[in-house]
Amino acid sequence: MKKNLFVSESSIGTHYDEELRRITNSDFLSFTFYPQPVGETKNIIETCEMKISTPIKLNNQDISIKLKNIYYDDIVYFITKKYESSYIFIGYDLDEMGELMSSILFYKLIASGFDKEKIIRVPFCELGYQYDNFIFSEFIDKCHLEKYLEIIHKENKLIKKTGFGFRKNETIDILLNKKPDSVENLNPNGTNTITYITKFLKGEK
Repeated sequence: MKKNLFVSESSIGTHYDEELRRITNSDFLSFTFYPQPVGETKNIIETCEMKISTPIKLNNQDISIKLKNIYYDDIVYFITKKYESSYIFIGYDLDEMGELMSSILFYKLIASGFDKEKIIRVPFCELGYQYDNFIFSEFIDKCHLEKYLEIIHKENKLIKKTGFGFRKNETIDILLNKKPDSVENLNPNGTNTITYITKFLKGEK
C-alpha cells in the first residue's frame, strides 16, 4: 500500500508520534523554513522561497543530501513526485509561524498540481496531535497570505536599508520624536535597549 505523508516542523519529542504514523499510514517528514518573498507580484506565494533552517528528516533519517542531489533542493518537488497520489497531512504548530509555513506549503503544493482535497491541516497544539479525534483546521486565506508576504517583503527591504524591521524603526521614532519621560524597568538584566523598549511598548515582559 502506498504511504501517505505527514509533515511537521519537528521530529523531536511529541512532534514525532509512531502511533500517528501507523494510523495515517504515513511517512513522517520534518523541516522548518522562513518564507523569503522575492518580489511584490500577484504570484508572490508561488515565487516565495522556502529558506529551510533545519535538517530535512524523513522517518527520522536526514535526507538533506538526497534532496539536494536528486530533487534539486526543492522540497515541494520531492513531495509531489514521491507522494503524488497520497494524502498529505500538514501538522505545523498552531502559532503564527506554524500557520504561515503550513499555508505556504499548502498553496505551493496546489500550484505544483497536487490535489487540494488530499491536503489536510492537522495543527500541533499543547496536547499534541489528537489523532483519535483530529481537529482539522483551515489554511490562511490566499488573499490574506499574499498581503502577509508583501509585508514581509517590504520589511526585508527596510532591514537592508536601515538594519531594523518595522517594530524597531517605530520604537526608534517614538524615542526620538515623542520622547516618553520614563518607562517602568521591567527587565534590568542587560537586555538590548531597543529590544527592551519595543517589548515595553507592546506590553510584553
